[in-house]
Amino acid sequence: MFRQFKNIMLKGIMLFALFCILPIMAANAADNEANPFEGKIYESDYAYFENAVAVNHVVYRYMPETDSVLAECIDLNSTLKKHMTLTIEKNVLGKPVTEIGGYFTDPYYMDAKIGYLFDKIYIPDSVKSINGPSFSECTNVKSIYIPDSVKKIDGQAFEECTSLQSVRLPNGLKEIKYGCFYNCKNLRKIVIPNGVQKIGADAFAGCEKLEIYIPTSVRKIGKYITLTDVKKIYCQKNTVAYKYAKKNKVAVEITGTKRTQQNYVAQKLLLKKNAVTLKPNSSYRVEAEMVPFYASKQELTYSSNKPEIVAVSDEGFVTAKKAGSAVITVKTTDGSKKKVKLKVTVRPEKPVNFIAQKKGKKKAVFSWDPVAGAAGYEVAQADSQKGKYTTICQQKKKTSVELKISKDKYYKVRAWYKKDGELIYGAFSKAIKAS
Repeated sequence: MFRQFKNIMLKGIMLFALFCILPIMAANAADNEANPFEGKIYESDYAYFENAVAVNHVVYRYMPETDSVLAECIDLNSTLKKHMTLTIEKNVLGKPVTEIGGYFTDPYYMDAKIGYLFDKIYIPDSVKSINGPSFSECTNVKSIYIPDSVKKIDGQAFEECTSLQSVRLPNGLKEIKYGCFYNCKNLRKIVIPNGVQKIGADAFAGCEKLEIYIPTSVRKIGKYITLTDVKKIYCQKNTVAYKYAKKNKVAVEITGTKRTQQNYVAQKLLLKKNAVTLKPNSSYRVEAEMVPFYASKQELTYSSNKPEIVAVSDEGFVTAKKAGSAVITVKTTDGSKKKVKLKVTVRPEKPVNFIAQKKGKKKAVFSWDPVAGAAGYEVAQADSQKGKYTTICQQKKKTSVELKISKDKYYKVRAWYKKDGELIYGAFSKAIKAS
């Protein structure tokens, strides 16, 4: 009888575990899998965020309500230098980055702002919103690329970015909000996308060098000095922009009738740089400009003749993969058949695992790991670790060499390959002693 009762109890416990406990455990496991940020904390002297991680100088915080990620602020624990290029991550821990700008958008937190110290900022096509004055008073920023995925840019987003020279606005915007580019006094040219209906108050106040194209879709221009400071307005005759320019005595250039405006094709296509040299795993955005800058169809196509060395995205982002050279071809899509070519040179990577094994009293065998794309290597020596290094050996392909050594000397190695008769060098390895 007792044994029968015991068996019944065991079966009951097993059924309870099967139908009650296991589903709860599975749900918890699913939640943890759904939120890979669970338990992760970012902390600095001035910030504390739960469900957050730092990646490449930026703090990213998970937003459970949208199952996506916010680019919150600069990683205050990282070492930053001026004149760096910042590329916002597209995905972090498997979740898309959809918003930029959180708690630290107030000017009081200048050191924590996303744009602080950076020259160029690239925003991925996963981002939908730029919140608050995310980049305001970031005076080092010169260029910002905003993809078409961005549908909302808050007011004052770029105000007082006094070094900003170029910005690409996304198609799909309905409004340029108040003070968006206030006092961006070095902003040169900007095309308001067709579909924008309103330019908010003071959106371009203080932009004294700006030449701006305003489409017929703009039905309202804000009060105060919204566009009165700009250098020139380009628009069609008898539009809201034209009447505004005439009323406020702003220089205006007629770009054609409604019919011809749809067919403004590029007369020229120019590159800001015709050649660039990159480090492996670094990136660069092709900067091309149509002439006239308000050509009807702004979209361009990009292709690489050697994608295994240099890849390029549909948005013109170049990624250096390994040592070598490639050509990026940029073409218009408006029927003008204009094209330009960018030459890209990728330096070899820095050799790793550089070691020396003594062979007798006066010799050592130096060795290192091979570098992709390298044609040869160069070993150099110096009297001190940070001294001036002099080449003592140069050889092809081989990743080891036996050399005479001197007491208290330091040694480094770097990779190279030849392009058009010139040696293209990579960075030196860490310095070692052979004795």
